[in-house]
Amino acid sequence: MPLNQSQTTRLATQLEGLKLLRSAFDNAALQKRPSNGKWTAHEQICHIGRAQDIFFDRFERIITERMPPKIDRYNAEEDKEWTTFLQKTTDAAIDYTVRKRKELNEYLSQVREGDLRKRGIHSAFGELTLDMWVEFFLVHEAHHLYSIVKLLQPR
Repeated sequence: MPLNQSQTTRLATQLEGLKLLRSAFDNAALQKRPSNGKWTAHEQICHIGRAQDIFFDRFERIITERMPPKIDRYNAEEDKEWTTFLQKTTDAAIDYTVRKRKELNEYLSQVREGDLRKRGIHSAFGELTLDMWVEFFLVHEAHHLYSIVKLLQPR
């Protein structure tokens, strides 16, 4: 696989943290809205799954489109599928995300070296190569895992 070892390892293992967090907390804790009104841990988990789908689509576009595609910032409130994703139980959202991660890993394992240099143009971050898009995805996901840990800390 042409991705670097760090990316390959994180793609293969990063969601283990999600499963660990889920096993440590009940549904009430996962559904508790923080005082600042931001997303619950359950919503963060759903976002991780939905964002993975969005990034997978972006990766495919970068590889298959002749010219670098213009890619807008993701906004959950404008995403027709976001509401449907939120209807999943936490366990169903995690199961879906883990299953789709296997598909993503298989897809990325087939990427050729030349495809990693293909570019997509993000509306806020500008032109990024595919390997930088993968890095962006992994860091974004890690940020939400960290947010879940913070939300579930005893107060």
